[in-house]
Amino acid sequence: TLSAFDQWLQTTLPTYIDYELEIDAMYEPVKVDINNFYIKKAEAVLQQVFDQPVFYKYAWWWVPMVDILDRILGIKPVLIPLVNEDCNAHGVNENFDIDLIEKWFQFAYEFFKK
Repeated sequence: TLSAFDQWLQTTLPTYIDYELEIDAMYEPVKVDINNFYIKKAEAVLQQVFDQPVFYKYAWWWVPMVDILDRILGIKPVLIPLVNEDCNAHGVNENFDIDLIEKWFQFAYEFFKK
């Protein structure tokens, strides 16, 4: 909740920082359907490319626009942090594992080939 986040900020930020929290818009939580064809295909390709079982974990990057593509247009998204294992895309310590880029290309080729 916002109050829990505010309490965390109060204990984390240096005392010389003033801040104000404001929410302009809210979006309902999104539930990802991991049982669709594209997710299952991605799982099979990931197992093939990395030669190990796939595990699912919560990631914050399921943005509202992606949910809209799914709900309104019926486009089933597949979001995979291939070169960013900690799922911190666009975070303060955003990083990319250069060694994983080749695997990303292998995955993309296998996933999109006919």
